[in-house]
This record gives sequence, C-alpha cells and structure tokens, in this order.
Amino acid sequence: MTLEMNETTSTESAVCISASEVQTNLGAGPVPGRREADALLKKAKDAVSSLKTAEARGRKALAAMVATFVEMGEAYITNAEVTTILDAKCRIHGIEPVKLTGTEDGGKKSPNIFLPLVRLIDGDWEQTIKNGKAVTKPDGTPKTKWVPNRSFEKYASVIRFFIHNQIGHEMVAEYLVGEEPIVLIDGKTEVAPTITEIVKADTAQQNSDGRERTVWTVEAKASAAALQPLFTIPYTETLKAAFTLSEDNYGSAIIRLGPNGLEILGDTGMKNNGLLGVVKRQTPNMASAFKKAIALLGKGQAND
Repeated sequence: MTLEMNETTSTESAVCISASEVQTNLGAGPVPGRREADALLKKAKDAVSSLKTAEARGRKALAAMVATFVEMGEAYITNAEVTTILDAKCRIHGIEPVKLTGTEDGGKKSPNIFLPLVRLIDGDWEQTIKNGKAVTKPDGTPKTKWVPNRSFEKYASVIRFFIHNQIGHEMVAEYLVGEEPIVLIDGKTEVAPTITEIVKADTAQQNSDGRERTVWTVEAKASAAALQPLFTIPYTETLKAAFTLSEDNYGSAIIRLGPNGLEILGDTGMKNNGLLGVVKRQTPNMASAFKKAIALLGKGQAND
C-alpha cells in the first residue's frame, strides 16, 4: 500500500457545528459502523488519558497509545462504515477529512489522511472569543470551538509509517518498547524504534523525489530485468490509456479467467514505491514460476 506525503494543514482552530448538524451527520438511529468507530475513538482517547497520568508516562504507555492509533488507522482505510462515522465525527469537531483522489501532483506534498484523526483524538472545546468578547449562539449558550492538541500531529506520520510498511497494530507496541530496529518494506532499510526516527523515515518514504531510492535498488533493477515473460501482447493505445507505468516501465494488472481465456480487466492502481516493492519481492517467485512453466511446456503439458 502506498500512501501519499503528509504535511500539517491549516493551523486555524476548528469551529464546531450545531446540534442539528450533528443529527444530520450521524442520524438518530443505529448507523452501520457507529459502534466500532465509537469504540476505537474511545479506546484512543483512553490511551491518551493513560499517557497523561503521572504514573503512566513511560515508554510502555506511549507504545500502547501508538498501537491503538495504528489500529484506528487500519480500520479507517479498510472499513467503509467506520470511515463514514469517523469522517462525520471529524466534521462535528470542525475538522475536514482528507480524501486523496489519486490525481494529486506527484511533485508536491499531499496531506496525510490520518491527520484529521489525530486532531479528533485529543484537544479541548474552548469558548469562541471575538474582539475580546465571548461569542454566544442565538439561544444564548456559549459558542465553542474544538482546538486540537497540535503536539499530537506527528502521530499521523507514525500511523502512516506502520501501515505503509505493512506492520500490523499488534506488533507496534513490541517494536516501540524494544531496541531492535524496524525493517522497512524494502526488506533492507532499518529505522530506530523511536517516534522521532519514525517520523523522519515516513517523510523520506513519502517524498516523491526520493520515493524509489530505497526500494528500487540497482540490485532489484538488475534482477527484475533478467525476468523472462510468460507471454507478450502488443502494447496498444487502449492499454496505454488503461495503465500507468512506474520507473523502468513496470505496471500491475487485475486479471480474470473468463470463458474465452485470460482477461485483462485493468490497472490495480499500484505505482511508484508500492509497485516496485512488490516487483522486487516477487522477482524470485516469478523466476521460479517461469522455469516451472517452461518445464511443463517441454513435457508437452502446456497448451499455448
């Protein structure tokens, strides 16, 4: 999975929405995903509270909190119902969810989709002040705004780091309380298990200018270039329009066995670091599969 670059967005304090808007966002009755979203948000908030208590300000509490944040991030990108509820909760707090369209300028930094979540987890409702005076609503009640804990924004990068490098939340705490370095998705690069180094590594991985340097090494290029194709088809204008190729003209496709043979349905959407990482890891398997296919052909068992 490849996630785009993170930069903190506007530092303006968020303004909450009205109770009627809350009702519009979430509704009154049961909503799919609400229970899980509420449980994850409460779990994350409880983890923050635990960290803040004097007796729990240790490495274990921090590790447990980060693991919970990653768990929440995993659910956010894999469970559409949870995504809907958490997005609604963000808007209730005046935080606009980040949605990447896949058409972002690759030469610019894109916002981190997990940033709104960490802004939602911790902060305070504060009285809205204008021209030195407290602002009230038409009904006379105080108007408040949600002010996120800005010091927690770095955890958006931490969430993305673990998810991008395919490290499940179950393993996060173990890494953070240990001394062993974290091995990145390229299977080679090592990162010290500290928040500071993890944020640095996330920034380096998501930097479009250096995205391929870690995964797509000289050795990986050479090994992949030596692969032999199982079959070759013309690269038509239709295929050019349907597929986006990464460095060295690698791409990925979704195929299906249909009634008339193997069907190419389209692009998987993988690109850059994510795609080239898969090519690198699968190169030995593809080479082995080619040898087996050729062996079957030699025995007359293959049907071309």
